[in-house]
Amino acid sequence: MNKNSKDKKGFDVIGIGNCTVDLLGIVPSFPRPDTKNKMIRFIQQGGGPVATALVTLSRLGAKVSFIGKLGDNEFSHFVINKFIQEGVKTVLDAETPEKKELFPLIKLIDFLIVPEEFALGFSGKDNLKKAIEFFLKQGPEAVVITQGKRGSLTGTKKKSFFQPTFNVPVVDTTGCGDVFHGGFIYGLLKDWPIEVISEFATAVASLKYEKLGGRAGCPSFKRVKD
Repeated sequence: MNKNSKDKKGFDVIGIGNCTVDLLGIVPSFPRPDTKNKMIRFIQQGGGPVATALVTLSRLGAKVSFIGKLGDNEFSHFVINKFIQEGVKTVLDAETPEKKELFPLIKLIDFLIVPEEFALGFSGKDNLKKAIEFFLKQGPEAVVITQGKRGSLTGTKKKSFFQPTFNVPVVDTTGCGDVFHGGFIYGLLKDWPIEVISEFATAVASLKYEKLGGRAGCPSFKRVKD
């Protein structure tokens, strides 16, 4: 996210990326070879990193819009209808950049949030501290490396700190990183200190653990505050 980007139509956040439809099946146990097992629960939800982050922002109270690529089929109509229900507007065509195009894009980013595996692989470093230093030299003013259930490590040119996750009942971790992004961006919109933003985003993502799927657990602002 670039904090200086402003949308003249009144949106707080415009997301560019892809969206998906997640088909989630729960079985009592994993079937052995040459056997079958009936699903005891089936859920269809909207998914996708940018799309889920925008839904998170919308539930927190932000005004958001999505730019992505959809077709004229049942799943695409499902995605659009879910966006409408969540208050996410506008769908246009866009292409996902190739990996070789990510480096110049990173130089334009103010706040970079990436998972641990990507951070180490892309930077070529052998630890997260060195990876953060690498990315900070490219231009971002803050780098956040997410570490799954452990939490996240945030670094700026002045300081670094670790934010652990909250202790909540874990049902499903699908989409937690995307929800974290949404909570983090919401904190940026409010111009909170970086430590507060990190704690808030972690709380938002932790609460998502409580429900099945990438979106069902996206909490309201009141739920996060409580």
